[in-house]
Amino acid sequence: AVVSTQSTGSFNDLMQYPVLPFILADYTSPTLDLNNPTTFRNLSLPMAIQDPKLKEHFVQRYEMLKRDYENQSEGIEQPLNTGTQPYHYGSHYSNSGIVLHYLVRLLPYAKLFIDFQGGSFDIPDRTFHAMRTTWKLASSESTTDVRELIPEFFYLPELFHNTEGFRFGERQNGNTVDDVLLPSWASEDSRLLILTHRMALESEYVSQNLHHWIDLVFGYKQQGQAAVDAINVFHPSTYFGIDVEKIENALHREAMKTMVKTYGQTPKQLFKEPHVTRNAMAHIHSKPLTTKGAPMQQGSNQKMTSRFWRMAFASSMSDALSTIDRERDLTPGTLHFSQPVLCWTAKFPHSITSIRCLPSGEVVAMPPSSTYLAFVPWKGPRYEQVSSFTEEAGGSNYTGLRIRWEGSNVHVIAETILYSIASTDHVTCCAAARDGRVFVIGYQSGLVTVQPLQYEQSTKSVSNMGAARYLTGHVHPITTVQINRAFSVIVSADASGKVIIWDLNLMTYVNYFETRQSPVSCLRVSDTLGDIVTVSSSSKDHRNVSFPGLPSSVESVSEIYLHSVNGKYIAWSRCSHVITSLAISVMSEGLYKNVIATGFQNGNIWLWNTWNLQVVSDIQTNFTSPILSLEFSHDSYSLAAGTEEGRLLVWTQTHPANN
Repeated sequence: AVVSTQSTGSFNDLMQYPVLPFILADYTSPTLDLNNPTTFRNLSLPMAIQDPKLKEHFVQRYEMLKRDYENQSEGIEQPLNTGTQPYHYGSHYSNSGIVLHYLVRLLPYAKLFIDFQGGSFDIPDRTFHAMRTTWKLASSESTTDVRELIPEFFYLPELFHNTEGFRFGERQNGNTVDDVLLPSWASEDSRLLILTHRMALESEYVSQNLHHWIDLVFGYKQQGQAAVDAINVFHPSTYFGIDVEKIENALHREAMKTMVKTYGQTPKQLFKEPHVTRNAMAHIHSKPLTTKGAPMQQGSNQKMTSRFWRMAFASSMSDALSTIDRERDLTPGTLHFSQPVLCWTAKFPHSITSIRCLPSGEVVAMPPSSTYLAFVPWKGPRYEQVSSFTEEAGGSNYTGLRIRWEGSNVHVIAETILYSIASTDHVTCCAAARDGRVFVIGYQSGLVTVQPLQYEQSTKSVSNMGAARYLTGHVHPITTVQINRAFSVIVSADASGKVIIWDLNLMTYVNYFETRQSPVSCLRVSDTLGDIVTVSSSSKDHRNVSFPGLPSSVESVSEIYLHSVNGKYIAWSRCSHVITSLAISVMSEGLYKNVIATGFQNGNIWLWNTWNLQVVSDIQTNFTSPILSLEFSHDSYSLAAGTEEGRLLVWTQTHPANN
């Protein structure tokens, strides 16, 4: 999709919509083997000739048009087709009709499709109704359908569901067109199909062959003799840079304009040489974690005059990381890994209720009623070397937030009043965006406010940047809020179990869902999938599942829920101890299967599958103090935990051979 958008592709232009390839060729098997090359389409060939039997048809068409073009008499008007340079395909792999065909179940695309079709939906048999049928038509059964996929097939399961209840009609076989029929291996689960698509896109086979498809669509096989040899020449009107106004014949000029609008547009050519394979770039790795600042000794108990602490990863942790074999299935962010090793522990005089792991390798451990606020420069990867925390100030006639700045000696050097109001509506929670430029506050009344912030480097001060925005939708006290820049959402939850999703850019309501009418105590939003994880706890013993090591009789339970970024329910589970903290790993989806980490009141930590919310492992802490905070490191190779008794623990991953 990045290459597509660099080649003038845009989600705002249906004729130049980003294009992605059909990856899979198997839509009939009950299971999918991503290690079998026959599972995949041939990425070195255009969609139209995936079936070798069709190759000769398109070669003959090109030769026929080539003869007509070469035999054209100079100055003699010819029929439109015979006066056109030769091509293999009169249709295209991406155009507005194809995009709307795929997105017909979603608004506003359904309305656009109706307008495109002249006031009605398409014929039922031509409506997007089955993945298997779409593949067969594009790859073997049609000489006019050569379509590829769009990015939504890799992140938006809603495109398969007729949630608006549109009446698409009945096909000739009597079947009503409703939701898209999914492959057997997807088990009627559109989210599983999307996740499988992402795994397939990151598979070894695709990594070794995707460059061939890039050559066809964006590279040297797009035009010239290389395109002819690859059987990859489309109608001349589809190529980037055509100047319709230079066509002198008015009839031909208008016909060409119509073709440009309807046929599709070939992306701008980006590469004139063969694209390198992904394997050729395998030596490029992300920057490893580094030790920064004076490391604390393992088990240390440093006394600090401030309620803020900052700790750098210890040298022992860096040494441990250097020995890790960073294969995709051997990290805390996957489902297949060995028991992590506790490589760091430190004791502080107060509870640690929140943790922030910075890209620089530092860990920030925060005390109660505080939220970490770090400002990131617009240019450059480094965080500003000023740390702060925001603190609630209570009182019957006053509520507000203060910022205290911390210097390298961990002493308060400045204090700024961020927000104050004479009111009985107290602050209940707050959250800051990771770049520090947006701050969200939740109140006892159910009000949510969003305050843009700006940081002045010269004066080392923070100030409000414009008026606060007020988000209303809750009528119960706000229990937790989260900001997610990756998906541009704010998520707030209240004491009744109601969770509201807000648009971070427009500051407007998007959707909501509810848990089991219990206060939402923990909430996290995945940076990779946008999934929303919530936890509600109650004192009733009504568990319906059991886990090893838990007593058979309990007084309190927690329910953990998984919803999509659009608020659609995915899964839930119940466990017989109170969950007190959450974290979600941030490994690249497709390469890895991420996990949800939950900390318990009894000191346990469990890891859950983000695909189906099943417990996959646990981490032995050997502590009984409640885990009040959890956070994965920036690369998810380490996990930090903060306890009620003020202990900071960090685990890292080891290779099974070292166990």
